[in-house]
Amino acid sequence: MSLPDSVHVALQAAREALTAGDHDLAAEQAAEATRVAEAHADPDVAAHARSVRLQHLYALGRYGEALLEGRRALQAWQGLQQPEEQAQVLCVMSATASELDLDHEALSIAHQAFDLARRHGLAASMIHALALLGTLHGRLEDHETGERLLLQSLSRAREHHDAVAVMRSVNALLSLLVAAHAWQLREGLDEVAAATARRMQHHARTALALADQHGHTYRRAVLRSNAGAALAVAGHLGEAQAPLLQSWREAAGEGLHAVALKSGLRLVNCQLQRGELETAAALCAELMQALRPDDPPTAQIELREMSARIAAAQGDKLQAMALSEVAAGLRQQRDLRPPVPRQTLEDSATKIIDALANIDRDWAESGLTGLTGH
Repeated sequence: MSLPDSVHVALQAAREALTAGDHDLAAEQAAEATRVAEAHADPDVAAHARSVRLQHLYALGRYGEALLEGRRALQAWQGLQQPEEQAQVLCVMSATASELDLDHEALSIAHQAFDLARRHGLAASMIHALALLGTLHGRLEDHETGERLLLQSLSRAREHHDAVAVMRSVNALLSLLVAAHAWQLREGLDEVAAATARRMQHHARTALALADQHGHTYRRAVLRSNAGAALAVAGHLGEAQAPLLQSWREAAGEGLHAVALKSGLRLVNCQLQRGELETAAALCAELMQALRPDDPPTAQIELREMSARIAAAQGDKLQAMALSEVAAGLRQQRDLRPPVPRQTLEDSATKIIDALANIDRDWAESGLTGLTGH
């Protein structure tokens, strides 16, 4: 029984919406295409539709749904024996798990994507997986390895003239360096932190230039958010405010909830540092009103901590105390998850670095296109 033409039309529209950055309607179109394809026993179309919907759900910040959809899509592509599609799904699943603070799972999935891409000579997926692995090492406070891996992914993305991969690597570098800078200051490593701040400024200006060239709403908003955060941390508060405001407005206007929440939090922090208490308080209240129960734990914690800071600055000690207690409770729940063992991180780093040392040679010998682009 052949599929109705409307299914192919809807799926194509959902694919095109990924490029345009139009996600809400497209996620529903992909879901409908999946239902019809499965009813007509067409596993190939159903798998494509699930992959497309996964990407839309991720962009919308519906991470719980995205992880479930990713598992279904992965199972479908495994049944069809399509390694390239499997690797792409694994990369999005790893990014999704990371947003949900499921770091151990995210690291494991990223390694699966990396290994699969290496075995099958899938350069684009391998660069993506490498960026994810760098990001995760950074999130787990292995900043040196994380930055090294991200610089590798950036260099290889440029060699392959892959604009999306370049953007992804720059974004990840900025996030890592912001976190590394905060950790270095806590540890009293002031000179190291100053050097990190200089690198942040360089990558932030690269990100802003990329954002001005990019027509994809989601990617443009994320670039501006990360660039603004890096500039703020480096002490350039005035320069940071414009891209943060642009990112928040654009993301909120397009329904990109997770990006709007993160950009909004960064903008509030910037406003507070500039002494704009009333403006910061108004935006923080707006973010609290938009908060969802399934938002990532870290975002929920940071928003309540920010709200507590504002309440304290406004002289409302009881409200500040209540918000701080809620944030502390959420932090305690999040920290109940077992940490990724240090040995796991060391083994992960060794495995990736050894693979990168050998991969171009291995692929050249097998006749595949290596990551050097030759």
